[in-house]
Amino acid sequence: MNFWWVNHSKSYKVELGGGYIWCPQVHPGDVQRTPWLNVAAVRPGDLIISYAKQHVRAVGIALTSALDSEPKPGYAENGWSDLGWEVKVQWEMLPLPFSLKPYVETISGFLALKNAPLQPNGKAQLAYLTSISKEFCEWLLRNVGVNEALVLNLADDAEVNAQNIPATEKIRLHQARVGQGTYRREVLRLEPRCRLTGVSDANFLIASHIKPWRSSSNAERLDGHNGLMLAPHVDRLFDQGWISFQDCGDLLFVPEVAAVINAWGLPTRWNVGEFSSQTSGYLGFHRDQIFRRS
Repeated sequence: MNFWWVNHSKSYKVELGGGYIWCPQVHPGDVQRTPWLNVAAVRPGDLIISYAKQHVRAVGIALTSALDSEPKPGYAENGWSDLGWEVKVQWEMLPLPFSLKPYVETISGFLALKNAPLQPNGKAQLAYLTSISKEFCEWLLRNVGVNEALVLNLADDAEVNAQNIPATEKIRLHQARVGQGTYRREVLRLEPRCRLTGVSDANFLIASHIKPWRSSSNAERLDGHNGLMLAPHVDRLFDQGWISFQDCGDLLFVPEVAAVINAWGLPTRWNVGEFSSQTSGYLGFHRDQIFRRS
């Protein structure tokens, strides 16, 4: 998943209403405008932040890569009459436009030194589409008032739907993303209980990916070894990186969450049993990339 920021001009209502972003195509002999070349780099499932009149207006999910497209309303009048690049976007409008003025000092830490979408004072740069960091996008999703889980789920669905794979494979991937279908059955076969609580009633367990969905290949997304059956509160700790496991089964936890673990009646010094070599490979990724080490 890539993260983008589009500085919409007066045409923002047309683009948000029409469900797209658009720019003129850049050819080898043309001036190589990075903000336009970025449109050609968008892929299905990417997230796009819409900014217009000094407010974040919407969060978009790219549904397609760049497509050849005739000039959109307003562009031909400005002299752009050749083919452009169009990306179909599902826009999720914010309940209220979100001003960045109160957060100028905070967002300055997210802005790249080159090709940033905003000036240090929060005003938009004269650039159409700009790449932003995952951290900046996550901060925005937490603060602008959209349903973050919904947006990320829509992005995951768009990424799968755009793949050139059989429909049955797409169904399996959609089911695996939410811990259902053949993926859940395979995880349950390999991990018949929650390692930390001992609960074995599948009605109260979540099939949780060890190596996160967005970091996995399609094969890894469907691999039962890339999963643990966890009680919901344990899944929360594991998914957010508050706990992890050594290959030998020793529990790892971030000291800051010890009080929560104790309040939930979970052991802090515990060995849950050795993991298989296949599962250990995924746990290595979780420890290195997800676990929140102090």
